[in-house]
Amino acid sequence: MRGVLAVLSVLGGAEIAVAQSPSPEERFWISREVISQGIDNCRPGRCPRITEYTTRLFDTEDNDRMRRLMALLDFQSAAHGRPLEHPETPQFCSRQLPDTNEVIWNPEWMKMSDKLEALRGLQGLHVNVEGLKAPDWYEGDFGADLQAELEQRFQSAGIRMVDAAEAERIPGQPKLAVYFSNTNSDTGCWWSVFATLTQTAVLTRDINVKLNVGTWAFMRGYDPDNLDTTEYGAIIEVFDKFVEDFRNANDPDFEPVNVPPYTALDGTPMTAPAYHVKSYDDIVADDGLLADMETAEADADPEPEEPAEEPLENGFTPAATRPELSPKALRRLNLEAALDGDTVDGALEKLTTTGEDG
Repeated sequence: MRGVLAVLSVLGGAEIAVAQSPSPEERFWISREVISQGIDNCRPGRCPRITEYTTRLFDTEDNDRMRRLMALLDFQSAAHGRPLEHPETPQFCSRQLPDTNEVIWNPEWMKMSDKLEALRGLQGLHVNVEGLKAPDWYEGDFGADLQAELEQRFQSAGIRMVDAAEAERIPGQPKLAVYFSNTNSDTGCWWSVFATLTQTAVLTRDINVKLNVGTWAFMRGYDPDNLDTTEYGAIIEVFDKFVEDFRNANDPDFEPVNVPPYTALDGTPMTAPAYHVKSYDDIVADDGLLADMETAEADADPEPEEPAEEPLENGFTPAATRPELSPKALRRLNLEAALDGDTVDGALEKLTTTGEDG
């Protein structure tokens, strides 16, 4: 065992108000942390750190005294230049204060991304056009010829093609679907081709909702002003457009819209608000705790003490004739007064008139 740490913590929780707001419930807990290296003969600096916690409810009706104890510990930390919240505080306690370095990621605060970013970092996709039905004029295996063209273009661009089963295991489960409709002389509808890349996505308003949605699309159709473009050529143009967008999205000079450190729509950082830990001077100025001690310690050349009057018969000096105390004695009285909820003058009065010490 490398060390044992005892932690005193406060749990405060307000109940739901019905008729009126009740007083907050306050409980005190004491925790024990046992730290061990887990294994024997490990290399220095590479030993696994194993921590075990034992926590018990500190059942006491004297909450005021417990608060004074915690205030005294806070003052002790501030006086030594340490943060009130110890950097090694167990996780279940450290969450009571926000981490100013922690990113508060809220998708609703994010800016709208460039559409090409849907292709950035794509690890692969599944696409198969072998089942497309050929137009009447085409001679040969329409779907197989298109698939060969597709694979050649994607391979040259560094786009990894996988089968349907493997696509399910790739992040986003990307699938490129190509839909082709032939010219129908009965209805008078001309041919058209439409392609869409689907990937999984979550809703910004509710990240518990995950859907399969279209993240890229392109279409071509019959153009009376460009009769040279055939159905086969239009589908090849769809492949070429996807390759062009993929290359642009993954270009080293491409700048994504949302990058760490994240900023909200108004440009403010998505981080926890900063919190202030009181310094030694703050505590003295705000709470008045040990202010007299500060004055006594700053006085490098105190005035000589005047001789005290003779003590009374009971052996104690009355408050009216009590001597000036040394800085050490004054510091002790201040600490005792803080623990007992008394003032410095009250503690000194009690000592000099009754003889009670602490």
